This record gives sequence, structure tokens and C-alpha cells, in this order.
Amino acid sequence: MAGWKNRTAEVLDVLTTLFWSSGASCHVLATRLVYSKNKANGLVAGLLKEGLLFEAGLQDSSGGWRAETLQVSRSLGVLIGIDLGATGMQLAIMQPDLTALARHRDAMDVRSGPGVVLARLRTVSGPTCRSRNWQRMACSALPSAITWSVRRSAI
Repeated sequence: MAGWKNRTAEVLDVLTTLFWSSGASCHVLATRLVYSKNKANGLVAGLLKEGLLFEAGLQDSSGGWRAETLQVSRSLGVLIGIDLGATGMQLAIMQPDLTALARHRDAMDVRSGPGVVLARLRTVSGPTCRSRNWQRMACSALPSAITWSVRRSAI
């Protein structure tokens, strides 16, 4: 699998759009991204071949051929989502389709600052990720949550 730095903007757009949807057909993807059907089909074919996307099943028929539902591959790893409250945090480890794999609640004083919160997140998520051969990769802030992108270790 090629590194993320070598990906074109179009490939990253396809992956991002499919990640934030519950699955879409190639036609819907082309419409959302304002790509031609040929361009979308070419990008999707390459990502399917690399294993970054998978075909999750046929969609309901609207006449003619039934469209295939495309989703981001589970082989990309997992996400760690955090919900911070006044008296603690809730952590969920999820597949790329946002299906929860593990959950954890932890009481803590979040007013102590981000350093304490992120240190606790590392302590809590570490054993779960290690037991399932996942490796934390990056951290990015989202509105009302912190999401860590995680990938499976190569073994």
C-alpha cells in the first residue's frame, strides 16, 4: 500500500467522502464530488484493487443494474473517538464504518487541561490497541470530540 503523502487530492476526496457516508455507489460518489463517471470509476477501481475500498453489497434497484455499495476498507484500521464531559470521558474504538468495537468510561477532572486528558487517553487506549495489534497514528480535533486515526500493525 502506497503512503498517504503520495495520494492525489482526488483519491483522498474519494476516501473522505466514503468515510463520512454510510456507503455510496460509484454514481453517487461521482455526483457528490462533481467528477465524471469515468473518473470516479477509475479512482474506485484503483482503490478496490489496493484494498482501500470494498464492495459491501448491492443497493436497492432503481431500474436497470443494481449499484454496488462502496465503503472504506476495515483493513485501514480503527478510530478512537472521545466524548469529554465535565466529570469524565467516554472512549469508543470504532471501525471505519463507525461500528463500535470497544468502549470505555473514565471518571476524571477534565478541567486539568488537555495534557492530562490526552495522557489518560493514551493510558486507557494503549492496552486495548496493543491486545488487538492496532497502532495509534495521528490525532486531530473535531467539534466536541477528539478522534485518533489508528491502523493495524503489520504482522
